[in-house]
Amino acid sequence: MADLVNEKEKIGTPTRPEENGIGKTTQEVTLTKDGFSVHPQPVAGDAMDPLNWSAFQKNTILAIVMALYFMFTYITTTTVPSFPELQEQYSLTLEMVNWTVAIPALGLAIGPLLWSSPADIIGRRPIFIAGTIVAFAATIGAAKAPSYGGYMAARLFQGLGVSPAATVGLAIINDMFFEHERGQKTKGVVSGATSGAVDEKAIGSTAAPEAMEVARTKKLGFLNLKPVPAMKHPKPWASIVRFGKLFKFSVVPIATGVYCFGWYWWVLSVITMIPVAYIDYSPQVQGLFFIGLIVGTLISEIFFSGQLSDWLVIKLAKSNGGVKTAEMRLWLAYPAALLTSIGLIIWGVSIDKAYHWMVGQVAFALFGAGIQMGNTAICSYIVDAYPLQSMAVITFYAVLLNLSAFIDPFFIAPWVTNVGYTWTFAGHGIITIFFCIPALGLLHKFGGALRQKAGEPDWVNPEYDHDIVQEA
Repeated sequence: MADLVNEKEKIGTPTRPEENGIGKTTQEVTLTKDGFSVHPQPVAGDAMDPLNWSAFQKNTILAIVMALYFMFTYITTTTVPSFPELQEQYSLTLEMVNWTVAIPALGLAIGPLLWSSPADIIGRRPIFIAGTIVAFAATIGAAKAPSYGGYMAARLFQGLGVSPAATVGLAIINDMFFEHERGQKTKGVVSGATSGAVDEKAIGSTAAPEAMEVARTKKLGFLNLKPVPAMKHPKPWASIVRFGKLFKFSVVPIATGVYCFGWYWWVLSVITMIPVAYIDYSPQVQGLFFIGLIVGTLISEIFFSGQLSDWLVIKLAKSNGGVKTAEMRLWLAYPAALLTSIGLIIWGVSIDKAYHWMVGQVAFALFGAGIQMGNTAICSYIVDAYPLQSMAVITFYAVLLNLSAFIDPFFIAPWVTNVGYTWTFAGHGIITIFFCIPALGLLHKFGGALRQKAGEPDWVNPEYDHDIVQEA
């Protein structure tokens, strides 16, 4: 923590006993090297606080989260090069084989609603382990499936099994890292330096003495199945209820809906059409065509996503009197939409004109970079808008993101068949530019007013709810 925080400011005003139950206390507010108050505030001198863990321990856990998140995407699309074999084995049409990618996306959409609340109740590790077991068993089932129906059922459970990565994994990052670090740490999955106003709403760095006597999370069983002590626990169905409630807070459904249904779902268009576009190549070679997407995504992650987003917000905040706003995150969305559109159009033309495959790789790199930057901008924006409800916000995002991935394979094949690659993917690009950019521009301008009008949600993440629950 020393490399990120270099100053502490003491606030000498004593708190009231009725407010926190600990009597007169002096709080130490930890500041970043840029002078902003960090959120959440660490518990000073408490080795059990994840915010105080060593960089090695944090990054080791982060690597585990990243590995499962990798499987989150990999398990959906890894079968694409085998489409010809699947068509032959199960006697499928092109549309039917595309559905084998849609079904795990449906599992990925449903999963966050099922896993998120139990993770807040019994802890993150048991949910990760349970999900991994489900995905492992489903993968064996998919490999052995004797029929198309059995294969589709197994693919659904594959998606359900890896889905905790989308929300539970990001909750782990929220537990360990300050919000000003998350853009860098999640590489476009979640980031979130919040505005100065939020710090006033967040809980302080002190804890009641009785809270220090309960069993700490590191002392719980490896497969703990009991509610984590000294925390308020949501109902098992709370994540579903909160998903519905978030429609009231309009910036979340607007930003997420625009990105998912005007931009992100083109990923499935590209991925599912690769076997048809490059039909003369073997499945092994078709798999190599994903390298362009990987390169574009990695370059975007390293240079133009998390760290750039965090740096940009800090610079904009300094020019705004030290006040951060969530809308500052949206600046990256505009060049991202442009890159995505250019990549889509180039790829569509390259297939119809039979250009060298390298042209397609350049298109994929541009497309992948744009998708990744857009993911960073939108995900960071909605978390910054409601940081104390980040678990529910990310659940909402994950559900809509994967619903869009579920829907796309049902219409992309007929679209290409009717008008060809050029006009199909030019249409994709036109929608992204002329729908997403204006919509996000309006949100950029009026988002603050919309958030103020909507008010604050009536819940917070369990880690921010410091009403201590006494154990019987």
